[in-house]
Amino acid sequence: MQEETYRIGSWRVTRIPEITLEFAPAALIPAWDDGVLGAEAEPVIRPTRAARRDRLSVPVQSWLVQDSTCRILIDTGIGNGRQRAFPAFANLMTDYLERLVAAGAAPEEVDYVFCTHLHTDHVGWNTREEGGRWVPTFPRARYVWGRVEGTTARQARFEKGPAAGVFGDSIAPVITAGLVDEIDPGPFEPIDSVTFHATPGHSPGHLSISIRSGGEEAFFGGDVLHNQVQVLRPEWNSVFCETAELARTSRLWALSYAADRNVLFFGSHLGGSSVGRVRRSGEQFTWIHERGACEWHL
Repeated sequence: MQEETYRIGSWRVTRIPEITLEFAPAALIPAWDDGVLGAEAEPVIRPTRAARRDRLSVPVQSWLVQDSTCRILIDTGIGNGRQRAFPAFANLMTDYLERLVAAGAAPEEVDYVFCTHLHTDHVGWNTREEGGRWVPTFPRARYVWGRVEGTTARQARFEKGPAAGVFGDSIAPVITAGLVDEIDPGPFEPIDSVTFHATPGHSPGHLSISIRSGGEEAFFGGDVLHNQVQVLRPEWNSVFCETAELARTSRLWALSYAADRNVLFFGSHLGGSSVGRVRRSGEQFTWIHERGACEWHL
């Protein structure tokens, strides 16, 4: 199995893919207008196109971050066998766990599960079905998400809309098992190289995550971006952003942070490599795609 990996000091970061969707540009980013994008947009957007060039590739994936002592899984995708209103997420049967094992982490070896937010496509593999009930997939892990996000999930219970059922099968079981830590933004004390950043707007308590080592920094933006065109046009929200102005504010903050600190930016749904660096271009930003090293595992 071939995997694309990245090095951040002593940390190794590996993509764990689940599925890839395709969207018409304006269906994903309603403000999308090729007429206002200059020639500089072409190298940024081209790698994000699907095989059908009039479509955008939108992956759903996790990031496995590991060193010699710790394994962290960032977001857990959709999960198998879920009843979901969105047909593309319903009743999946993928080999996600096999891909995770091939990348170097069996479920019982994961130390932390970080959820940037509690939407359907970021919490699914928190649990798996066993004997007709949902149980934690990662029994030794601490599941970590934002306090605001957790409060919102309990209040809404995700009983309506595209996330219907998520609380019951992907969130409540790990809370009941006593595996959850709900946190405020800031340094993550158990691992002194990890910081959680408040980036609300896509969801009420959305958090982005930075991990540092050896003078390098990785930034896991969650759903701050859905396509790299938003680096060029930060005012363009995705169709999934819940609070428009707050999402724009968080996106601008994240882009400034990434550019000023030269972080390696990891996206949850970005087409192409999903990884790159944000650069300032005059008073705006641009995106430089990066590819990791290819590694083979049996």
